[in-house]
Amino acid sequence: MTRRPLNQAQRVVIVVALGLGAFFFGQWLIETWEFGSRPFTGWVGYAPLSNSTFTQTRILNPWVILLVWLVLITAWTFASLVILRRDDRAV
Repeated sequence: MTRRPLNQAQRVVIVVALGLGAFFFGQWLIETWEFGSRPFTGWVGYAPLSNSTFTQTRILNPWVILLVWLVLITAWTFASLVILRRDDRAV
């Protein structure tokens, strides 16, 4: 059985799917780091029928979040270059 190379449309679909996967992984990673280490009391943490609200504060510095996104974007860019490179072996 011979392996047929992917056509351009299939490569674009793979690159888009990889980008979406990186986005959801980045969101999950940041939310886990920020809110996973603290207990969450939710709506039971304050008295009902009062004006008090529950807000979560950020643990991570903005530069850490920026660094996470830059690493994911760089990895996605290099993976896209590898996937979308022109295959000179196909005739």
